[in-house]
Amino acid sequence: MPGLRLQPSGATLNAALSACGRCSEWEQALGVWAALSEVPSSRADWVSSGLVLRAFERSGRWVEALALFKELAGRGAALGTAACNAAISSCALGRQWVLALELLRSMADQKVPMTRSTRNAALRACSEPLEAALVLGLLRAGLGASGSEAWKRQTLPAHLELTELGLAQAASQFELRMAPAGTRDSVLSEAEPLKASQCKDADLESSRPCLPMPQDLFSRLDTDDEHVPELQQLRLSLQAQAAAALRLEPRQVHCHLVGSRLYGAALPAADVDLVLELQHSAANSLVDEVGRTLFSQDDSRRAIVHALLKLRRQLELSEAWLVEEMALDARRPSLRIRPFGSPTAVSVEVTFDQSLSTLAKSELLARACRSLGHVDLGRLIRLLRIWADARGVSGQRRGFLSGYAFGLLALYYCQRRGLLPPLCPKEKAELSAFPEQDRETNEARKMPSLTLFGQGNADATAIALSQCNVDVAPSLLSGLFRFYAYRFDWDKEAVSITSPHAPPTRASQGTLWVEDPVEPGVDLAGPYLSSRRGLRFRAEIRRAARCLSAAREDSWDQVFRRRDVG
Repeated sequence: MPGLRLQPSGATLNAALSACGRCSEWEQALGVWAALSEVPSSRADWVSSGLVLRAFERSGRWVEALALFKELAGRGAALGTAACNAAISSCALGRQWVLALELLRSMADQKVPMTRSTRNAALRACSEPLEAALVLGLLRAGLGASGSEAWKRQTLPAHLELTELGLAQAASQFELRMAPAGTRDSVLSEAEPLKASQCKDADLESSRPCLPMPQDLFSRLDTDDEHVPELQQLRLSLQAQAAAALRLEPRQVHCHLVGSRLYGAALPAADVDLVLELQHSAANSLVDEVGRTLFSQDDSRRAIVHALLKLRRQLELSEAWLVEEMALDARRPSLRIRPFGSPTAVSVEVTFDQSLSTLAKSELLARACRSLGHVDLGRLIRLLRIWADARGVSGQRRGFLSGYAFGLLALYYCQRRGLLPPLCPKEKAELSAFPEQDRETNEARKMPSLTLFGQGNADATAIALSQCNVDVAPSLLSGLFRFYAYRFDWDKEAVSITSPHAPPTRASQGTLWVEDPVEPGVDLAGPYLSSRRGLRFRAEIRRAARCLSAAREDSWDQVFRRRDVG
């Protein structure tokens, strides 16, 4: 640009810093940072400091990152949430929990908003319960920060806000991680389950007349299933690109379809979610390439980030894919891309996952949908998601439930109504494209994936529903609203598809709890729902139940009436 007699603006140099961070080019980032101080028209701001520190942290240069942070603080440079999070994440790489505590105190003193990324990074720096307790105590200063001027000035998304339930769950997860392997099951089963007599399932079996749903609403249930064959081409193409990026044989990489498109609940133009699995030897070589530490959890995350960066470079060179976004700071780092010339024009979100937990969750819902041959569970989930979107109570970015959590809500209701038995996720060996040699060991210890408890009643109820003269999906949706509005105990009951007839009790929180069936003890709702959003979500469900109870001709129109969200 100087050769063209052009001076780069601050926004231009920030974009360059962002590119350096994505590629882990910390030396280039340092050069761009030096250019910021030399160009009169540009000025380093809180965005710039966060980007340059993130480049150091992603390159594994945690010592240099902390030194630069200290230098910038001494100069009085603008240090926002992104810069502090990058510094705390650097502390986590070096297991410098004392420095992480100091940074948290500094954020609290200077009114720098804390986010879920702050929490995750700070807890990664801890290796003892006492350390985690001190960190969680300081993180409480960040509760309710979304209404502050600093939060609005940095345009932080609402879903990153710290909540009481989020901190409580983080504490539980840390305790589970620290517990010896043989004691984890006992820790998870401490809560006394509800007695069978307390479950009011009999009240759910009586069906009420349901008004027919308008045809224009049914048209919104249409999916782009005619392009499903193209998904196979996308999978094979990405599989080949990943093998080339990591210099592996094609047979050493497998691409799995996950998400709502796997279990038939995708809305029109929904993203295609893919998970890349590597052969065991290839995955180990990747971890060795980034360098092993004493903490395997950090090694795995760094290997995923490293693999995604390589995949991004390969895709950009292939000119067959457009890279839209990289989310390397998310709980599960991912890459968002779009194929050139695709008739569906949908985005693809891809990540590496050797644990296959995402696949296990999607397969569980897909298996439930298949087992309900007479009832279209995917259609019910789509209706529920369309309603939530219309009323502005969907999506983790808004601070509400994910599409998968809505699927669990629908599945749990069907179980309580007697349509489905309890469900358990499959073992990794059953899902992997590279099954382990000791499959017999896994087969011997795994739980049945679909138990026979209550199966006779489930079949009879499903057949009865299929033979009735009302549309099944609207009838089920109406019953779902009544169940969560009047029967479900929001204070003490948990949505648990592994034990629907004896759901685990919990301490009164006043907010919805949706248990992750693959990661027991993980709440898929509470960490996103603040008290205010939790009350709003519950009020919307009660509103829908009231509208349908009125039995007016426009009842369904009122239920799905779009709410203006400011």
